[in-house]
Amino acid sequence: MTQQQNDLPENDDDWLYGDSTEHSHDRGYKFLFSHKELVQELIEGFAPAELVTNLDFSSLQKENGSFITPAMKKRDSDVVWSAKLKGSEQDVYLYLMLEFQSEVDLSMPVRMLQYVAALYDDLNKQKRLSFKTGLPPVFPVVLYNGQLKWTAKHQMADLYRNLPDYLKPYQPQLHYYLIDEERIPDEQIDSVINGISTIFSFEKAHEYAQARRSTQKLVGYLDGLGDDQRALAMAVLKWVMVHLKKNYPMINIAPVEHIIKEPSMLAQNVENWERELKLEGQLEQAIEMIREFNLSVELVAERCHLSLKELKERLKQTET
Repeated sequence: MTQQQNDLPENDDDWLYGDSTEHSHDRGYKFLFSHKELVQELIEGFAPAELVTNLDFSSLQKENGSFITPAMKKRDSDVVWSAKLKGSEQDVYLYLMLEFQSEVDLSMPVRMLQYVAALYDDLNKQKRLSFKTGLPPVFPVVLYNGQLKWTAKHQMADLYRNLPDYLKPYQPQLHYYLIDEERIPDEQIDSVINGISTIFSFEKAHEYAQARRSTQKLVGYLDGLGDDQRALAMAVLKWVMVHLKKNYPMINIAPVEHIIKEPSMLAQNVENWERELKLEGQLEQAIEMIREFNLSVELVAERCHLSLKELKERLKQTET
């Protein structure tokens, strides 16, 4: 398999080992969707069936995702791909624009209208379209990973207030497609083992038990990849590492290079994290008992089935 050209090279780990801001999260998504295989999995698994049926995935081509919007603001966080429609004798391309959101943005139809216009403008400057023969279609996608329900309108037509019928033909129109990760049924995600379903599984994991199941899914996915898919495996694994560090900052994660060689190591890490978290809670409760009821450390350790040495060390740490 030929490695796809990435906006972020495989060895660019700034977003992996840097902070856990939303900007870092967006860069991680951009890194993921610079891989053709993950774009195909996203569309095949979550886009309208008519699009999946008519899209020639073998023709997927990475496009420039950095351009100037009509408001003269630089856009460089989007991921844009093109693909031919099946049976097309002309150079008809479908442009996939992926917009990554973690909060509800009520202005999304207007924003998307600007981005699509900027995309057409960029293609025009590259002399890759003709207004005489017609514009290529655009499929705008909003990939939303927030926990709150998405309440923004999906199309421009729903934003207008008291619009008279005689003015409707003159208003700009656009309809984007929403992929709301939190609202995707777990059964749908669990039914497939691939990169996108694994990523969505982690996004929906809000506690250790769910993270453990997601990790098992990740191990199965990595084990199923061939040696020629190392770049893809690294992309998914790096994204998972960022996600885990962001949501479980107290945990220690084995180096990516070790996990990629032995995926089960990450599953063992999660098991250890869960035990450590449980022990942490038990030690905190034991210390509260010692202080509130003036009990001896030896008695509490015996009654709570805890290591006397660990309890003494933790008690000493809280007193410094």
